[in-house]
Amino acid sequence: MYGEHHPDVAATYLHIGNALSNLRVYKEAMQFYDKAFTIYKAVYGEKHPEVAVIYNSIGNAQMNIGNINEAMNKYKDALDIFLEVYEKKHPLVATTYSNFGNAHSYLDNNTEALKFFQEALEIYLKFYSENHPDVATIYSSTGMAHGKLGNYKQALIFYQKALNIRLLCLKEHHPSVALTYLYTAHAYFMEKDIKNAQLLLEKAEKIFLEFYDIDHPDVQTCKSLLQHIKSVQKPQ
Repeated sequence: MYGEHHPDVAATYLHIGNALSNLRVYKEAMQFYDKAFTIYKAVYGEKHPEVAVIYNSIGNAQMNIGNINEAMNKYKDALDIFLEVYEKKHPLVATTYSNFGNAHSYLDNNTEALKFFQEALEIYLKFYSENHPDVATIYSSTGMAHGKLGNYKQALIFYQKALNIRLLCLKEHHPSVALTYLYTAHAYFMEKDIKNAQLLLEKAEKIFLEFYDIDHPDVQTCKSLLQHIKSVQKPQ
């Protein structure tokens, strides 16, 4: 009906790319992102928000396969367009700041990451309520950066904020809730609170197994940490 070079076709390519990314098949995802990018650029030109969204998506895929410099280049391309179209205070700008923060955290530049997360949070809170999923994501990312810096008490504060929102928006039996339990458990373990760490890992594993098979990386992480906890616990 539309032909190959239509925005709706590009949108479908983008959705397929996102689905593949969710399955962690990032190289295949990028093939679909590239197809969407080619169409959007031809239809809308270089400086269009849809093009910037694709840059962010490609950047995320690049980061997940370890190409951090390439990811940052794509985030920069996205940010330049968003700032030109929307100026600074827009959720898509905040999302791109969050992506930069994740890239810096991946490189263990966690102090720099925290600056980007703070900028993203300030923008999100201007547009969304406190109990918005994107706000929860920033709280979780901020907690992870603090954890990498060894600030485990601070990390726990942000993980609890993320958990409160996710429980409200998603209910308990959701992978994002389980992931928050997992991160929180790790912080408790580093604080030598073994009891709470074990409790949350068991909750996380139970939820993950409702959605994933036993070989899924998140399930395996829970099992590995639980085994480690059991190995370091003193006999009763």
